[in-house]
Amino acid sequence: MKTSSSKHSGSKKTKNLVQQNQRSAKQFLSSLHRAPFVALFAVAILLSALSISIMKPINGTSEVAAATAKWGMNGVDILQSPSDADRIAQLNDIKASGAGWVRFDVTWSYIQPTKTTWNWSYYDKVMNQVQQAGLQPIMLIAYGNTAFGSANNNAPPKNYQDYANFAATVAKRYAPLGFHTYEIWNEPNLSQFWGGKADATAYTSLLKKAYASVRAADPSATVISAGIAPSDNSNNGNLPQQTYLKNMYRAGVKGYFSALGYHPYVGSGWDQI
Repeated sequence: MKTSSSKHSGSKKTKNLVQQNQRSAKQFLSSLHRAPFVALFAVAILLSALSISIMKPINGTSEVAAATAKWGMNGVDILQSPSDADRIAQLNDIKASGAGWVRFDVTWSYIQPTKTTWNWSYYDKVMNQVQQAGLQPIMLIAYGNTAFGSANNNAPPKNYQDYANFAATVAKRYAPLGFHTYEIWNEPNLSQFWGGKADATAYTSLLKKAYASVRAADPSATVISAGIAPSDNSNNGNLPQQTYLKNMYRAGVKGYFSALGYHPYVGSGWDQI
């Protein structure tokens, strides 16, 4: 009885947190529909930044199979695994949870440390392990590269086409594995991920180039715009999520993404389970 009660309590907390995240996303979209320049449009919200926001308790193999296109986990930690065995165990645990997707950075500055140097061995190994676990990756094409003029590796490059070319190279390399989902940057409405000051117009320019290049390299690609983070003010170079997305539309983003990324952070995730 005690074990059953504990499981019920944990499940209820998980359900409540998922519902909070869903309300956050709906409120975000509702505010956009009231904007005069935003026509009715369909957007796919990818709740990938916060594991608990996209994980659903599942029972039975048929439900697991049905959920693979809907649920996933943010798997940044798998890149920090101390060993292959540890990473494989983590991937298998993600699969066993009922998730079908795992999201992690594909780091430009690591793979291409100079304009003429490439290092694919580590990521080739990780991608093969993801495939063997029966998961689909969301490949976050991560950030800038000082070798291409970025102020730091979280800042955009001087020439956005350089980033787009790297994204296309990733697509060409891993599409043959059956991997076709790419996220273009992460939380650019926060200053720490855009060289010190958020700039929706600049990000939209980068996204347009990356979208065109990735789709040319992989016609089956799903290209997700960078997950926008909740921010209620413009302090320290940040921009509120509604303002940022409206500015993206003013800059002509329509037609340059397959799905809209949004991170509906609520509470502290696992600490609330």
